[in-house]
Amino acid sequence: ISLRTACLLGGVCEFLGATFLGAGVSKTIQKGVAPLDGQSCWACGSCDSKMVMYQYGMFTALCGAAFFLLLVTFFKLPVSTTHAIVGGVVGMTWAAVGFDCLKWKWDLTRIVASWVISPLFSGVVGALMYVVTFYTIMKARRPVRNALVAIPLFFGITTATMVYLILLKSNLTKKSVSSPVRSISSLASGLVMTALVALIWVPRTRRQLTEEGDGEDVWQLEGEDSSDEDESGEEEDGPQSSKPRGLHLCAADAPNESQILAKKAFQMLLVFNAAMESFAHGANDTANATGPYGALWNTHTEGIYACNSP
Repeated sequence: ISLRTACLLGGVCEFLGATFLGAGVSKTIQKGVAPLDGQSCWACGSCDSKMVMYQYGMFTALCGAAFFLLLVTFFKLPVSTTHAIVGGVVGMTWAAVGFDCLKWKWDLTRIVASWVISPLFSGVVGALMYVVTFYTIMKARRPVRNALVAIPLFFGITTATMVYLILLKSNLTKKSVSSPVRSISSLASGLVMTALVALIWVPRTRRQLTEEGDGEDVWQLEGEDSSDEDESGEEEDGPQSSKPRGLHLCAADAPNESQILAKKAFQMLLVFNAAMESFAHGANDTANATGPYGALWNTHTEGIYACNSP
């Protein structure tokens, strides 16, 4: 797809993610760092309420996070918006009402733990997916055939996961949809997506890959067994060979024709997963900005009773 199409698709998915799933993260930013109704903290709903300070504090947290993100972006450093805004809210709470008001026992501990667990979990899942696809598709006897068989399953798994997440976390459905209905709906949507991709997308991609090849049906195209060549090459090159090795578990040689075509079969799956990642990103990182802004708006409209708003 073109760069313009990719940007439009990503923007739409970011908006939809923030609209359908952003409320939970926004609520955590607004009410999960410190208790709004605590008498020794913000005292929301009381005569001596500090909700005006809370409003100003959220504004300063937004400014601090924005300044930090602009600064590190200038130096081309990858950072998380979540780290910036949570740090800003923690800092302004500490300065305004004291360190003891921070919810370290559960909410903040859970937030900080997610910063450590999420990259580790993503790394493990990514490594497993790489190993599985490497040996079951790229190193298989017929890489293209295996790719065309596996891709509908990947579409279905991704769809089922996102539907389950939406039904579980969206304000529109999390209370009205029971757990069995949620599971059945997500499974059904995954099966429908798998069937649609297998019946519509796979034949079309098969024809396109056949045209890009030498005209031979890619379904029967076999990969070249290069194990003998590798062994002979190692003997000829010797221990001083400068050939890059990489990870020995999955060290890949130069791809042959069938492996190149198998990689091309994954193009639309990558686009689909990138769109779903934009959806998830909108549900999380966009809510990091809307959380403090929502706190500002609620405090402006509700005053000392802002803690009663959803």
